[in-house]
Parts: sequence; structure tokens; C-alpha cells
Amino acid sequence: MVVFLQSSYGVLLELSLMIILAEDVQIDTIIKVYLKYSFIFLLLTFISTKLGLIEDLTFIRLADGSGAKNIVRHSFGTIYPTDFSQHVFYLVLSYVYLKKGVLNLIEKIGIVFASCIFILLLLCSIRYSFIINTSIINNVVSNFKNKQYI
Repeated sequence: MVVFLQSSYGVLLELSLMIILAEDVQIDTIIKVYLKYSFIFLLLTFISTKLGLIEDLTFIRLADGSGAKNIVRHSFGTIYPTDFSQHVFYLVLSYVYLKKGVLNLIEKIGIVFASCIFILLLLCSIRYSFIINTSIINNVVSNFKNKQYI
């Protein structure tokens, strides 16, 4: 409360209220709501940038001098391309958590293709997020199988 009164920065106060009010709510319910609404809003934002309703900020990663071309990175309605990739990462992680790590082959291929390869590498050009997404999802799935919950 002191931080809010001194700086008018209300995020800490809002977060504290949400934690207090969510005391009796199951974590699975919170994650289901997060997954549903975040997916809808992220998809709407992505479509809006493609239709020109929201500006798609683009950034250029300059070539390193080895003869490679400059790479255009898209943010798809967020402020930076890395923000978009992290939203995708949290959606994938939430989905894997709700499935308790039990994913069939089609789900695994879909996650790797849709979240990592297509969006992060080709459109956003996020190299490190691809590695992190793939390794963490692999780790979460194996931990659930070994019943070592996070």
C-alpha cells in the first residue's frame, strides 16, 4: 500500500489483492481461465495485426558480417518480438501443465511446430526462446511422467 501511495504504481497492489482473493480457488481453475482467455486475446491480437487494425512493430536484426541477410522480426501487436514469444511460451506451458505432462504424439508435434518453429523462428526470429521452449517442455513432460511435480 505504501508503494502505491508514494508512486501511484498500482500493479503491486492489484497483484496482492488477486493473491488474497484467490485463496480458495484451485490452481487448475486459474490456469484454465488463463489459458482460455490468453489464447483468445493472443489470437485476436495476431489476426488484428494481419488485418492492419493493430500495428505490427518490426525490428531488424543486422547481419553479423558473414554474408547473412538482415532479419526482420515481427512483434504481432506486442511491444517487442520477445514479448509475443513469451506469451506463446506461457500458453504452451499452461497447456502441458493441465494435461499433467501426458501428451500424445500429435500434441507434441503440434506444440513444437506451432509454438517454436513457425512463430518463434520464422516470424519473430527468436532463437533462444526456441531452445528454452523445447527444453523446458521436454523437462516438464518427463517430470510429470516421473511424478516429480513442479
